[in-house]
Amino acid sequence: MDYSLFPRDPFAEMDRLQRQLQQAFEFSPSIRGFARGGFPALNAAQTPDSAEVYAFAPGLDPKSINVQIERGVLSISGERPSALPARGDGPSVHLNERFSGRFHRVITLADDL
Repeated sequence: MDYSLFPRDPFAEMDRLQRQLQQAFEFSPSIRGFARGGFPALNAAQTPDSAEVYAFAPGLDPKSINVQIERGVLSISGERPSALPARGDGPSVHLNERFSGRFHRVITLADDL
């Protein structure tokens, strides 16, 4: 028997289960894709004679992004600096949802490109 200080809340348990299921299934069903929420966000399309990939990386200088294609695999990497003030300089940050740090995205392109 569970003798916790707080009774179990079935709605909180359902919410927790729903969040776990969302995290488990947030991967693209395509082998070419990547998990949602990756940085930078990518859109990829194909024309009869080319591939078009759009990387959404707001605030980054395009020259600071490394792009390589090798054997049909596109690799995009770089680093996004933090926009937060230095510790002790300004307000105390309680929530920061903007990604900062090194990133590396890899996707496979269509086989016939």
